[in-house]
Amino acid sequence: MREVPGDDLVKAMGTAGSAFLPITDNVTILSDRAERWRDGDVAIIPVLMGTIAEEGRGLINRNISLETFLEAYLSEPLVSKSQQKTILKAYDDPSLKTDFDVAAAIYTDFVWQCVSSHASDFTANTPSPKLFSPTFQPPSIQHGDSTSMPRSQVV
Repeated sequence: MREVPGDDLVKAMGTAGSAFLPITDNVTILSDRAERWRDGDVAIIPVLMGTIAEEGRGLINRNISLETFLEAYLSEPLVSKSQQKTILKAYDDPSLKTDFDVAAAIYTDFVWQCVSSHASDFTANTPSPKLFSPTFQPPSIQHGDSTSMPRSQVV
């Protein structure tokens, strides 16, 4: 796959109607990761983690509608219709031109930012060396703003 241009991969994802998601295979990606960290059933090595400003753009279908996105990720009873409207209003940004742009921005903030936070929480109290977490936060909420400002944190 390394020889395949990135644009071709993105186009294929959109055409096939699928998105890349990691699959637990118990070799590269282990099951019960949080439990393994808590039990110390991991290699005692430094952990480097981070996020990127627009993680969600590569992980959801480019042809997704907001209706489908909300139904799949932010549906009732988890999120009420009123809360959905409030969330969409928060992402009312001229740089977000398509339903995909809005969905990707929400998905990045809702799914991927929290994942790093949870991972750093459950690794911080293990015997592993300190966790260095570089994150790249634009000055505003991650709405496609191309200016990224590095922020680092040592736990």
